[in-house]
Amino acid sequence: VSVVVNYFLVREGVFYSGGSLWRTVPKYLALVALSGWTAARLMEYGMRQFGLDLVLAKMLAELALYLFNFFMMRWFVFRNWRR
Repeated sequence: VSVVVNYFLVREGVFYSGGSLWRTVPKYLALVALSGWTAARLMEYGMRQFGLDLVLAKMLAELALYLFNFFMMRWFVFRNWRR
């Protein structure tokens, strides 16, 4: 449910994208999957190598991915080709 809600909030409220759902949804889902996988690996690494607890590892992983996700959504998922 959160993926669907987040998709429409970001699409309409942040990037004002009028792009086709057929184009943007697969790209968005691919980014969600990549981001989730990467966050899990970063958390694992932080806990194993630095002895971080789960909550701190999660916070640091999400912080590390924040800008990457924003720019990927801007340039790859919701790119406005009409400009």
